[in-house]
Amino acid sequence: MKCFYFKLGSENDNTNEVTMKYAGGCGRMQPKYRRSGLDVYIEWKQAPDENQERKMKLTAERVQSIFKAIPDQVCHILGMDPRQARPDWMIITVLPVPPMVNTT
Repeated sequence: MKCFYFKLGSENDNTNEVTMKYAGGCGRMQPKYRRSGLDVYIEWKQAPDENQERKMKLTAERVQSIFKAIPDQVCHILGMDPRQARPDWMIITVLPVPPMVNTT
């Protein structure tokens, strides 16, 4: 994983640097994502838990539950104001449909 680090210069210096360094991440095993038609499947080399399958379908409900678990502090890091926009709000759960108008 590549991370960007910002180094701010002093007030007299006026130089700001952006450097890219390698970061190993959190160390947690990451799955591979596969798409089959409209379905998305995730597969681990080894199951993360004893009770969990190696391959499973990634549903919108599962993604929304993951997004709901994101704390407000992380929303700020992602560039979102949690009072105005949260990641779980980006998944459409209700689709309003206006009634048909009878023209006769």
